[in-house]
Amino acid sequence: MAEVARVHNLEALKKLKHALYKFQETVNVALTDAESDMQRTTIWLETEQRTYWVAQLRKRHEAVEKAKQAVREKQLYKDSTGQRSSAVDEMKILQAAQRQLAEAEQKVAAVKKYIPKMQKETQIYRGGVQRFASTVQHDLPIAVDRLDNMLATLEAYVSLGSGGPPDLATSMSGGFGAGATEPSGGMTRPADAPVPTGPQIPSNFPKFDAPKVALTYVERTTGEPRTATGDVPVDGASTFEVFPTADDARRFAAEKVEADPRLQCNIHDAAGHLLHLVKAGDPPPPPKPYAGD
Repeated sequence: MAEVARVHNLEALKKLKHALYKFQETVNVALTDAESDMQRTTIWLETEQRTYWVAQLRKRHEAVEKAKQAVREKQLYKDSTGQRSSAVDEMKILQAAQRQLAEAEQKVAAVKKYIPKMQKETQIYRGGVQRFASTVQHDLPIAVDRLDNMLATLEAYVSLGSGGPPDLATSMSGGFGAGATEPSGGMTRPADAPVPTGPQIPSNFPKFDAPKVALTYVERTTGEPRTATGDVPVDGASTFEVFPTADDARRFAAEKVEADPRLQCNIHDAAGHLLHLVKAGDPPPPPKPYAGD
């Protein structure tokens, strides 16, 4: 029995792809912020706080010794009348200095305690999110790319029943698969329509090796070849532009269709297979990575 894929709404798949892009972006920002907060806290403990309170401990210890010396001098030496002066004021100064010294000792001990605790908690956190971060940063882009390829294949299939690349409606009911000839819904695929078994490569298709791709322009409503400016080619043949990667081609195509919504850009691999179909209104392609990444 032939396997059947039941796809009822291509727009829902496009919204899913866009939602996955947004989810990846949100998660990456959250993970980056959490990592930055941990690093700032660790640096604050290990450098600023430890340096400050060690210096305060030394300074306040000297203040206590100075206050003790003042008390001793008051108690040992007599005034002009032969009586010893009161050391009440000096004792108050000494007690205040001793309280400040005790505070500094507590702060130094707390910093020493929480530096290793912070390091341990950081390692626990990183271990806990490592698999999740790996999934978001590596597995999710692969899944999105596969979904994008599936959408391109589905849209190419739908175009067989409309006479050209479609301006798709918001929904399509029914299923299709090997042996299916009439998807239920508002569109019927002719029973004698050819089922593509491989890429139809034009004679002027350029030769190149992966991961390079070729990009060509068509008019969305008719499927006829167009140039980058939307004009009909003089010889009526499709024109191809070769890009280093599929992402480079998708970014270039997104700029073209945004400037001219009539255009639709088809991206093919070295064997002529359709990889991506880019038209106005599609979610933006992934941004170009920084040179340092």
